[in-house]
Amino acid sequence: LPGVNVIIQGTLLGAATNVSGNYFVLNVSVGSYSVSASMIGYEVKEFTKVRIKQDLTTIIDFELRSAVVEIKEVVRVEAKRPIVEMDVTTSVTYIDARDLEALPITQFQEAVALSAGAVEEEGELHIRGGRGREVVYMVDGMVLRDPVTGAFDSNIPEASIEEIAVYTGGFGAEYGNAQSGVVNVVTKSGGPTTSGRIAYKTNDFTGITDDRDRLRFFDKNDQIQSDENPYPGPAHHERYKRADFSLGGPEPITTYFLPEIGVKIPGEGLRYFLSSEITNTLGRFPTSRSVTRTQFHPWEDPDDPEVKRLMQGKPDVAKTFSGKLSYRPSATQRITVGGLRNWNDFGAFDQSWKYNLRGLWQFNEKSSQAYVNWSHTLSPKTFYEVKLDQYKTSLVWDLEGDFYIDANGDTLEARGRDIPWVEVIPERYQDERGVVQGPDTLVSGWWTSGNNRYNYHEDKKTTTTLRADLTSQVAKRHLVKSGVEARYFDIYNFLADVASGDNLYRDDFRVFPHQLGIYLQDKMEYLGMVVNAGLRADYLDPNAMLPADSTQPVPDSLWRDGGVIYNPRPASTKFQLSPRLGISRPLTSRDVLHITYGHYFQIPRFSYMYQNMNYILTSAFGIMGNPNLQSERTISSEVGIEHTFTENFRVNAAGYYKDITNLTNIVQIHYTLGNWYGLYTNSDKGSVWGIELALKKWAGAPMRFWSGFLNYTYSIAKGISSSSRQNYDFIWGGYDIPITQNPLDWDQRHSIALNVGFDVPPDEKILGVGFFDNLGINVLTKYESGMRWTPPPSFPNYRIARINELKMPYTITTDLKVRKGFQFYGTEISFFSEILNIFDKPNNLLTIIDEVRYFVEYWSNKDEPGADFVKAAGGKHRDPSVVGPRRRIRLGVAYEF
Repeated sequence: LPGVNVIIQGTLLGAATNVSGNYFVLNVSVGSYSVSASMIGYEVKEFTKVRIKQDLTTIIDFELRSAVVEIKEVVRVEAKRPIVEMDVTTSVTYIDARDLEALPITQFQEAVALSAGAVEEEGELHIRGGRGREVVYMVDGMVLRDPVTGAFDSNIPEASIEEIAVYTGGFGAEYGNAQSGVVNVVTKSGGPTTSGRIAYKTNDFTGITDDRDRLRFFDKNDQIQSDENPYPGPAHHERYKRADFSLGGPEPITTYFLPEIGVKIPGEGLRYFLSSEITNTLGRFPTSRSVTRTQFHPWEDPDDPEVKRLMQGKPDVAKTFSGKLSYRPSATQRITVGGLRNWNDFGAFDQSWKYNLRGLWQFNEKSSQAYVNWSHTLSPKTFYEVKLDQYKTSLVWDLEGDFYIDANGDTLEARGRDIPWVEVIPERYQDERGVVQGPDTLVSGWWTSGNNRYNYHEDKKTTTTLRADLTSQVAKRHLVKSGVEARYFDIYNFLADVASGDNLYRDDFRVFPHQLGIYLQDKMEYLGMVVNAGLRADYLDPNAMLPADSTQPVPDSLWRDGGVIYNPRPASTKFQLSPRLGISRPLTSRDVLHITYGHYFQIPRFSYMYQNMNYILTSAFGIMGNPNLQSERTISSEVGIEHTFTENFRVNAAGYYKDITNLTNIVQIHYTLGNWYGLYTNSDKGSVWGIELALKKWAGAPMRFWSGFLNYTYSIAKGISSSSRQNYDFIWGGYDIPITQNPLDWDQRHSIALNVGFDVPPDEKILGVGFFDNLGINVLTKYESGMRWTPPPSFPNYRIARINELKMPYTITTDLKVRKGFQFYGTEISFFSEILNIFDKPNNLLTIIDEVRYFVEYWSNKDEPGADFVKAAGGKHRDPSVVGPRRRIRLGVAYEF
């Protein structure tokens, strides 16, 4: 039918069908909507719960019945999930707000790590065998990444998240500067009515949760042989507390107050959404922040009430706040202003310092984002978006919050006293009289006095991005998108670090690199095929100087001190072309095949490019950045198939291969006969292949109360090096530099994530009993085969390292979340419990502190009774952090309106 009005309810968006009865609506935000179709002489039909996902086309076909006269009745039909999603041309996992609320997780990153192809290694996420920090996190299309470290060092309030898309198999040309994956978070906007949520959960109560790691934290075998009573420490309790808050809806001043005085704001009106998340915890182990003790008397009586009061230090605190204000002045324009702010104060833990934790560093981390987005529809077929975004991060660490190094880097001030560098090396400390004393260690090597290696770090990084995108449905089958992105950086970094031998490691720079990217892509949608084809071009100017000859970096007169580059020249600019292709083709009405091929790149983190860029040589064998580093590159290909059993049960299978080049490592540069430094270069490579299987069951028939997923990954990840500094460490260790590929540290052959959920909607009865309505039970089990580790050489002076020849034991953890809600007067209060590691499995080995000890004490005798791999892996200090946490129980309550 031509001329049918199709309206997205609650918005100003809509379209009219053409002569063939076709229509399309562009620029619809992610979320769930009701969509209606109406025409004089026909019934009005409305589809509810129509889900819009990012980067995908949602197809709604209306069938209208004719009527003799126009009728007012609206026929409402709940939209069904499509049998197959035709335009999915790569492996992507969608996680919405309901999934996050149901899963027994603490942060949204844990849900991302459950995706097929994802591996967590010592807290860092790897996607399909790539190195850590090759995944870019985006919020509403804007990048949140620390340009110096490459890390995602912010947090997003869980209550603000509408949907997460995790791209693991490839991504379009609009996404740049990411090698392995993209995590795009779309945040909520205020709805047509006011709504909110307040939640609180904790385990800060006695008798319910006990951190059993304390049984290994203090060991009788490591106590001091002294006349003084060693401080045994109280039972450590993480005392976890978290509060969540969200509020959104029509902005009250323009919606209610101004109309009352006769002022009408044009358009849809302003809508807002606010959210916050605050976490307060003493941590899994005591830290330099959570434990307070006088520096020079570590063995006070722990039963003394005053000592107990002092022992209770500051908890680690993480706070995040986000806000979003959206306004449609007309059906063709949308303006969005938003921001994000994070504060994170935390302490350090080191097992060898457990009797003197106040001698370790403390950290203060901040980040913020502010953006404005303007979208303008030029015609029913074309619209453009302009985004201006600024992202700031900063980090300070020092000792006890009152140590810092002056601008000259040659004195350290502690509690108002200037102390020469030579008197504050780690082996020395000052007693209460100011007298410098020698080291005070125990038989087992515990540090009981003084402070850890003195250093001070401060950085401030600002990334300003201006982006413009143009989208046009140039024809029924072609959705063309193009854009340009300019990024400007302001990077300041300072570090002064004192090591033994009076070595001073310094890093002091401020740089202003800039980046430009353009792209063009076409989404071609045919009845028998969907093709996503694109090309991206990127340019980088490091805006820095480097020596013309790396073997003579400073003038001869300064070879002991440095600080002045000899014969400087500007670093070269970089240019990168990245073609991307994705094809989707249905095989049957329930099967679709997709093929993905793409070139992906990532600018090396700026710490690799600018570290000690002034060539200060006051330290022994320092590491220098290289502004001439090229982009790290990955060529990835994937073939996958999706089969739908029912509209609520689907399976995806995929196989992939990745060829990775230009990875960063270090080469040795001699600038005198006996002196050398390490220089970052593009000298590394790797390769990964694997297969993935992902089953997804949504709530609905069959077994309508049941839902869940099963993600299985088999992969082989190899490379020359597992880190950017492996060559540097091998030189120190006396090993030959490897030239062949070996299993990487995160080479995990098998991983399985299994989730089973049982959810009963409100007002439903089970076996005639109404008490079980609004009940949710969710069980999550994750199995992972062991990570790789390197055994010691087979005989002394062996110069070839046996890189990652062996595997650690597998790990398996099961978590549970139970929720029960009660509704009254349009609001809901719910009570929930999270039980993490419900079976209290004690032997989830995460890492090995001392490979030699582990090999001798456990691996060689693992079949003998009494072999203790936890103590062996923990090294001489029996570090308990080598294994995962034991059972933790948290209770919570939430109120929604």
